[in-house]
Amino acid sequence: KELIPEFFYLPEFLTNHNQFDYGKRHDGRHVGDVMLPKWANSPEDFIAKHREALESEYVSSHLNEWIDLIFGYKQRGEEAVKALNVYHYTSYEGKVDLDNEEDPKKRRALEAQISNFGQTPRQIFKEPQPKRMHFSEAASLRGSTLLHILKAPALKANAIQIGTDDNPIVFVGVSGSTGSQVIERGVMDNLITVCRSGVYGIHNWLARWTGAHPFYCEKDTQMEEGVRCISGPIAPSVTYNLSSLMTLSPDGKTLFTGGLWDNSIRTGKVTHHEVVPEGVLYQHKDVIQDSFFGEDMV
Repeated sequence: KELIPEFFYLPEFLTNHNQFDYGKRHDGRHVGDVMLPKWANSPEDFIAKHREALESEYVSSHLNEWIDLIFGYKQRGEEAVKALNVYHYTSYEGKVDLDNEEDPKKRRALEAQISNFGQTPRQIFKEPQPKRMHFSEAASLRGSTLLHILKAPALKANAIQIGTDDNPIVFVGVSGSTGSQVIERGVMDNLITVCRSGVYGIHNWLARWTGAHPFYCEKDTQMEEGVRCISGPIAPSVTYNLSSLMTLSPDGKTLFTGGLWDNSIRTGKVTHHEVVPEGVLYQHKDVIQDSFFGEDMV
């Protein structure tokens, strides 16, 4: 069981200010204010000590274990069984298809089960979550994180196959304007790739710098279908430096595309699932061969 947020910030919920009648206990005493444990002098002291425990170094150093259970690799499969973290099958995403359930009694039973039992959150991570660094460790790496990585004794090449020999990747973009920002922040929502054919992918991306897991990338499976492409075909005259035809805004939310057959430059809004066309500019008299994102301009 998990405590509701009020246990960490709202002492008023422990006191029956409005004098509501909640009945009596089995021993005849009226139910009113919450009876506090002996270590709490008042509702305010009770909340303050909960808050202090939540923000303690012990909780911070074990936070990764909670993430592994709720959102991570111990949520499903063999690791969930080992961790005694298995719930009713109807609580897991994708395990019940109510739209195709024809038996009305079974459908109502499933809906009641889901409504009363709740739903397990979507599994986000497939690898163990790295342990949070102590403040002193983080302070010692400030400004020298990249150097720390390059000097790692177990440094080795790691890769994931996205493009092919016939259709290689010509553009890669992440939600950060510089490599140092990617390393410092550690977590990127999206990794956007575009192939020579125009097929794009939006992959789940997690930057790491632990020895065993330098990064985590969950490939966009829709790339293999080849049905999602950037707006408009590339002009036949463009045969080199295809990566310069596209650029991503610093916040990673807008993709700018040039080199198109109609001499236009197009923008698309990047979501977690697709690049949604937003605008087209037709002011150029020739094919755009290069593009970059500067301060308040493209």
